[in-house]
Amino acid sequence: MSLSKKIVSILKRKKIKVAFAESCTGGMLSSAITSVSGVSKVFKLGLITYSNVAKKKILKIPQKTIMKYGAVSYETCLLMVNNLY
Repeated sequence: MSLSKKIVSILKRKKIKVAFAESCTGGMLSSAITSVSGVSKVFKLGLITYSNVAKKKILKIPQKTIMKYGAVSYETCLLMVNNLY
């Protein structure tokens, strides 16, 4: 069984839903999980906000956060996840 199938199986069993806000992964997480049949029961949303403009417009990441910490930083990532919904 592939890692993706194992993850989806665990998510289904525990009734956990997931969403991804990706950047430099370019959608690899979403792609890996959506390759599994039946994933729609646990996968709700995937966004690829690669550019800083997309991070600011779609995920409402403040310019000052990107400038201070960088587009690929813990601080920016945390805001991306928190602003996903």
